[in-house]
Amino acid sequence: MSVLSKAGYYLRSIQYYTLLLSVGFLATFIALVATACGRRFDTDYYVARTFYYIAGPLMGWSFDVEGEEHLTHLEKEGKSAVLLGNHQNVVDILYLGRIFPKHAAIMAKKELKWVPGLGWFMSLSGSVFIDRGNNKSAIQSMKLAGDEMKRKKKGAFYLAIQSGTPIVPVVCENYSRLLKKGSYFKTGTLKIKVLPPIETKGLKVPDDVPALIEKVRGQMSATLKEISQPAPKTSKKETPKRSSSPTPLLKESKHKSYQSTDKTDVAVDAVPKDAEEKDSKLAVALIEKRMISDFFHPNVGGVEGHIYSLSVELLRRGRKRVGVRYLAPGLKVYHVPFVTLASSASLPNYLMFLPWFRTIILREKINLVHGHGSLSSLAHEAIHHGGLLGVRSVFSDHSLFSFDDSVGILTNKLLASALRNVYACICVSHTGRENTSLRGEVEPERISVIPNALVASQFQPTAPYIPSAGDNSITIVVISRLVYRKGIDLLVSAAPRICAAYPNVRFLIGGDGPKMLDLLQMRENNQLQDRVELLGSVRPRDVNDTLRRGQIYLNTSLTEAFGISIIEAACSGLFVVSTRVGGVPEILPGDMVEFARADEDDIIRALTRAIETIQSGSHDPALAHQRMEDMYSWASVAERTEQVYRRVMAQPVWTPYERLSRLFSLGPVFGPILCAITAVQWWWYLLVCAVVPESEIEVVEDDWDAGRFAQQRPADAPSKSHSQDAAEPATAAYPV
Repeated sequence: MSVLSKAGYYLRSIQYYTLLLSVGFLATFIALVATACGRRFDTDYYVARTFYYIAGPLMGWSFDVEGEEHLTHLEKEGKSAVLLGNHQNVVDILYLGRIFPKHAAIMAKKELKWVPGLGWFMSLSGSVFIDRGNNKSAIQSMKLAGDEMKRKKKGAFYLAIQSGTPIVPVVCENYSRLLKKGSYFKTGTLKIKVLPPIETKGLKVPDDVPALIEKVRGQMSATLKEISQPAPKTSKKETPKRSSSPTPLLKESKHKSYQSTDKTDVAVDAVPKDAEEKDSKLAVALIEKRMISDFFHPNVGGVEGHIYSLSVELLRRGRKRVGVRYLAPGLKVYHVPFVTLASSASLPNYLMFLPWFRTIILREKINLVHGHGSLSSLAHEAIHHGGLLGVRSVFSDHSLFSFDDSVGILTNKLLASALRNVYACICVSHTGRENTSLRGEVEPERISVIPNALVASQFQPTAPYIPSAGDNSITIVVISRLVYRKGIDLLVSAAPRICAAYPNVRFLIGGDGPKMLDLLQMRENNQLQDRVELLGSVRPRDVNDTLRRGQIYLNTSLTEAFGISIIEAACSGLFVVSTRVGGVPEILPGDMVEFARADEDDIIRALTRAIETIQSGSHDPALAHQRMEDMYSWASVAERTEQVYRRVMAQPVWTPYERLSRLFSLGPVFGPILCAITAVQWWWYLLVCAVVPESEIEVVEDDWDAGRFAQQRPADAPSKSHSQDAAEPATAAYPV
C-alpha cells in the first residue's frame, strides 16, 4: 500500500473523529430541546440522522437499504422490537444513523457515559448503560481474532425474551473494500439489509437463549456473506480459500486426516510451478535445517513437543536437524547461554545471538532456519540474522494473541518485524492463520496450515462405560494449567451445579497454577471433597492413565490455537466438551465433541448433553481411538512441512535492498528504526567475520546411518504428552 494511501487514511480518520466529536457536542443541545418538547425518547433518532446527514456527504459514504419496510411496519403498528446490528468498528455510528428508528433507546457499555459530548447526550436521551465488566464468568475482556462476525452478547436476547418483543437483525456490508485500518479510507456506497423480525414469544430464559443466539447469528452471517463484496486485491496471487467442510482441517469425505495443506488450502502459488518442479530435486538434496526457539526440553509443553516430534520425523525422512547434548534419535540441541525470563523466554536482543548463530550455521552447513513461537526472541533474531548469511527462513506460530492489550501490541510489533523477511509461515489452524496474518502483517498466501499431531499408541482408550448396581459414576477429567486464559473461572462456576444436578458425576482435575486456590475454595464451600479430586501437577507419562479414569474431557479455554490436549483426550476414548474458541472447532468431527460458548450456562448445557451421551452408550472409546489414529500422524505433518521447505528453497534469496524495502514498509516510524537496526547488524556481522574467519570454524561431518534410522517405527519415540506443562527431563530414556 502506497504512502499516499496511508496518509489519506490517517487524514480521513482525523476528519471522521472530528465530525463525531462535533456532533456529539451538538447532540447535547438537541437532547435538551427534545426533552423540553416532550420528545426525549426520540433524541437518539434526531442525533443519529444529524450525524448521518452531516458526516455522510463529507466522508463520501452512502448506504443502500434493503428491507427497511420491516422497521416502518413496526413503527406504524406501535410495536416494540430489539434491533441487533453487526459491529465492525467505530464507523458503525454512520450506518446506524441511516436506519435508526424513532422512539428507540441505545444499550451501550458504561464507559461511553463519560465521553465528552457523546456521553452527555446519551445520558439525557435515556440510553441504557451496561457494566460489561461485571460478568459472573469474567469473559468479556478476552477478545479473539479471526471471526467474520463476533459472537453476540447475551443481554439483548435476555431483554427480547423477557419482554416478549421480536428481534430485528440489521446487517451492514463488510467495510473491507472501503476501509482497512492503517491502509486506506475510501469513498463509496455500502449495502444494509434489514431482516424480518424473529419472534421470541413462548421462549424462556435461560434455556432458549443459546438456540436463539445461534439462529440470529446464522441469519446475520449468511446475509453478511451475501451482501459483502470482496476487498480490493493487494497482490496478484489469489488468497487460498478455506475449506467448506464444517471441520475444515479434516477431510470432507471421510474425516480421517487433515486437508489443510492440500492444493486448495496451502499457498501453492507462492512459487511458480515450473520453478518449483525445476528445483524440487535440488531442494530435497540440499535442505539442512535448524529449528530455533526459546522453548524446548527439558521443559515440556505444546511447542516443545511439536519441535521434538517434527524433528524426529524429518530425520526419519532424511533431513538433518541440529540442536549441546543429543536427544535420541540423533537430534542435536545447541543451548545458548542466555539469561531467561519467565517460561524460558529470553529478552529480545538483535545483536548478541549473532556470533553463536553464525557459528552453528557454518558448522552444521545449514541453509534453512525454522523459528517457532511468537514469544521466542531467538526465533525472531534467527530470521533477522538469516538474511545476513543468505539463509532462508520459515516461521511456525502456535498461539493466538489479541490486538488491544499491552502484551499483544508489543508482541505484534516484534512479530511483524520478523515476519517481514520470512519466506513462509506455518500455523496449526485456520483461525491461527488469520490471526497471524493480521498480527504479523503477512500476506495470507505465504501462510500454510499444518496441524499438530500425536503418537496414538501412547494414548490407549479407556474401557466402555457400563453402569452397574455398585458403580454408575461418570468422571469428568480436566488436565490444564490452572490460569485465567484456560477458563478455570468457568470450571469453578460449573462444577458445583453439575454435581448438584447429577449425584453420580465427579470431577478429576489435574494441573497447577494460580487458580488452584479458587478450586480449593469452591470444593470447600460446596462440600465436594468426595466429588472433586485435585491431582496437582501431572507428569507427562501419567497423562494417559489419568485420562483413562474418566469418560468425559472438559476444556474451558478462552483462547486456543489448536488444543492438542483435546485430541489426546479423544484418542484416549473420552467424549470431549469444549468451548468453541480459536481453532478448536477445526480439530474433531462433530460426533466426538460437544461445543459450548464461553459462559457458565452453556457449559452446563454441553456437559448435560455429554453425560446423556455417555449414559446412552452411544460413544465407543475404541472407535474414537481408531479414528484419531487415522486422523493425526507426525509422519503426515513432516511430509507437509517438507513441501513448504521445498517451495521456500525454490525461491531466490532476497537481496539486502529487498529486505530493507520490506522492513521500511512497516510504517513511517517503525520501518526506519528496523532499517537502522539491520544496518547495525550488518556492521556487527562484518566484525564477527573479521574476528572469527569462516576458515577457523570446523565443519561437522555426519557419521550416523540415516537409512537405518528411517526404518524405525514412530512408536519407538519417548512417551510425552503436552496436556500439562510440567517440568520433566525429556532425555531420561536416552542417557547422554
